Amino acid sequence: MPETIDEAREKFIALFPDPGATNRFRTEIPKFRSDFNIVTINGELALDTYFRSEHLAEDIADFLESRGIPRERVSVPTARENATPHKTWPVAEFFNSDEIVNRVIAFERWVFDFAGYSTDPADA
Repeated sequence: MPETIDEAREKFIALFPDPGATNRFRTEIPKFRSDFNIVTINGELALDTYFRSEHLAEDIADFLESRGIPRERVSVPTARENATPHKTWPVAEFFNSDEIVNRVIAFERWVFDFAGYSTDPADA
């Protein structure tokens, strides 16, 4: 585990390939794996619904309501908090440079577009 935020940022940015890299999935060292290859067919997004972990209860209720199940009948007793015993620094603190922001956005653009995430780290 990194001991400082600078060490953590260095490890974090190393997870993402340089923007414009031609081979996103086969690298010499283990990297972050995108779900892009399992949610697309011939490069086109094949999803019509996406459940966001930080809005899990709301997203499930919206999905079921859109399929005719009344919202008041939907109960999601727990939601993921994205908390672990190892979480030391707020997510926004990792995005202290344009390089980090741009690498993440370039690698996971489909998530930002499809799930409606802001590309502004202040919104993390």
